Amino acid sequence: MTQAEHIISKFGGVSALSRKLGHRHPTTVDGWRRRGWIPADQQPRVLAAGQGLDPPITPADFFAAAAIRTNEAA
Repeated sequence: MTQAEHIISKFGGVSALSRKLGHRHPTTVDGWRRRGWIPADQQPRVLAAGQGLDPPITPADFFAAAAIRTNEAA
């Protein structure tokens, strides 16, 4: 699971995260999913949007997926 997949799944999918960020279309978030990572300049917005989730998005979520991916490769 990539960083983007991990975080997007916590929001409930591409469309759900897109709506939470106020995007009209999910293309930006879908691009993150396809690339496998959320750009650093967008991460603060995603963190802020994820504060209402249970459990909330934390900075660790941006790194947890890297550990999962590393373990899968081993």
